[in-house]
Amino acid sequence: MTGTGGRGRVSLGLDLGSTGLRAAYAPADPPGAGHDRVRVLEDSDAGVPWLLCERTAAGRLPVTFPSLKSALGSGRPVRDGGAEAAPEELMARALRTLRTRVEAAASAEVVRTVLSVPAGYGSAQRAALRSAAQRAGLAGPLLINDSAAAVIGHTAGGGSGTYLVLGTGYRGFELGLVRAVRRHYRALGYEGAEAPGARAFGEWVLAVVFPLLREHALLPGGAEPARADWHRMLRGACRLWERLDARAAPSGPVVELDLGFPRFHFGLPRAALDDYRQQQAARIQDRARTLFQQTGVEHSHVDAVLLAGRTTGIGRCALAPLGLPFVELDEAHLAHGAQLYAQQLERTQQSPEEEGALLPPDPSGDTLGGEPRLTATLLPAPGPDPAADPSPATPAQPDPAAAPPSPPSASAPPAPPSPSSPAHGREFLDEARRLAATGRTDEACALLREVLDETREVLDELLRRQDGTVSVPEQDTAPVPEPEQQTPVPEQEPGAAPPGPGPGPTGEAARRLAHARLLLGQRRWGQAVHASHAAWAGETARSAGAADVLEAMIDVHCEAAMAASGPEHFEQADSWLRCAYQHDSTNARVRGLLAERTYRHAAELHRRGTRREALEALRACLGWDPEHPGAQELLTLLQGPGIRPRGGV
Repeated sequence: MTGTGGRGRVSLGLDLGSTGLRAAYAPADPPGAGHDRVRVLEDSDAGVPWLLCERTAAGRLPVTFPSLKSALGSGRPVRDGGAEAAPEELMARALRTLRTRVEAAASAEVVRTVLSVPAGYGSAQRAALRSAAQRAGLAGPLLINDSAAAVIGHTAGGGSGTYLVLGTGYRGFELGLVRAVRRHYRALGYEGAEAPGARAFGEWVLAVVFPLLREHALLPGGAEPARADWHRMLRGACRLWERLDARAAPSGPVVELDLGFPRFHFGLPRAALDDYRQQQAARIQDRARTLFQQTGVEHSHVDAVLLAGRTTGIGRCALAPLGLPFVELDEAHLAHGAQLYAQQLERTQQSPEEEGALLPPDPSGDTLGGEPRLTATLLPAPGPDPAADPSPATPAQPDPAAAPPSPPSASAPPAPPSPSSPAHGREFLDEARRLAATGRTDEACALLREVLDETREVLDELLRRQDGTVSVPEQDTAPVPEPEQQTPVPEQEPGAAPPGPGPGPTGEAARRLAHARLLLGQRRWGQAVHASHAAWAGETARSAGAADVLEAMIDVHCEAAMAASGPEHFEQADSWLRCAYQHDSTNARVRGLLAERTYRHAAELHRRGTRREALEALRACLGWDPEHPGAQELLTLLQGPGIRPRGGV
């Protein structure tokens, strides 16, 4: 079968994101067409502003960052360069451009289009999107929810099963339970929230950075940032959100944030960033628990967790207690799932089914409270980085008619302090004093300990360079020699092969791990975990000792978590074990310790008479290890025999 004028026919699947479009297309007609016939196109430009910047009087920033996608159906124009335009016109332009590219690349006509959108996408937005698609020449466009597209793509349009889908993106996250039975897909329920997401994190960070820019008069000419400057800063914050989710996440007490300013960066306390991620993981857990309760589905009946988006690490950490296999979907997966559904409709000529919009999440159901308190300090920018954002703001050109610049004076804003300067040290002391003054003495102590640890490490390094020796903290095990040290070689049997390199980490990683073990002995568990992370951050997957460093880092996490006993330490210990699990989800020891630590917590809660909390902890324990004998016995004691344990999120 051919299209108009003898041209071929293609089915088109579109993933509508907040930052652009992604399309997958394939011949609509030939039976048995395989995945190799599917082609993918991306369009994050199309001459339209995907991310917007709008003034607001009600917010922690003077601007807000909606997207063209969210503006559809609002009835309000958006800025396109120096003019205003209806968002539907801009979306129609983007879709028309993409349709033209697809038809030119395939030498075929688009005959069926399916667009993938979030389940929480509103009715007015859906109607506006359909209208824009029709104006772009896409006849009869159909909308399906992202979770359904993920399952269709995963089952290749023909498998069966029940799946929990977690999608993370710019606007937030969405959880969906979808059941697939022989090319029929039924949504069992959805949950979601606007955080965690790149936009929420970016606004949280910029709300702290922007007052600092004003305070030090660091904005060009003292003026308010232009839209391009706001977008550049938002992109920098979003990049940090992705970096924090990566395997080699930044380590150390201060994380550097590059917002595209040529002379300075910003330092953010690692502890606050960790608290934020733990809070957001707890939000995902809470919504997943609600979803299972509302649908009545036991998580043991779910076949897999499908992870969509660029930040899947936080989802792995949050949903690990389910004990389900994870499947990470590639970036084109939703578009591919939509294309498979379009192809299925075209071949079978079945009546299309479209899910309606859902009510947005109720903010009153979120009991986690506000974000952790965040502070920022100024840092000098390093040299030019070729991997930086390819479109930084262009420095303002001098005006020939303007007066020559004045010489530096006492009233001029000071240059950002160097990390090694006394001013930089005072920033940390001032922050610790502020924390203590507000009653947050534990956080103040933790910050000062981390600074002292880093100071000791720098001092050790300087002393080593000065006298040519290596200083390794005392510990129970023998110190690990640095590469430049001469280590005695044991005698060999005659004719024996020379020994290979000794096992275990070496060099800087060994020194940091030795320091971590010293901190464990001093019961400074949080600092020990940070030190082990610093050792791992310096390794790469290609390093000869990377596997040994990873194993040693996980050991530190496990020992810290099991040593930090008592309910008051449970959340922190649990987060360390989850972090270890995120680094190596195949590690049976970590899974066993997650179950055992949670069981001990439940037993202590039972001893203290808090039955409800003990039951929740036991169910979480059985999620990690359904056969845990102590948990089974205690659960039977608490809720009586004959009741099947249901596991927890």
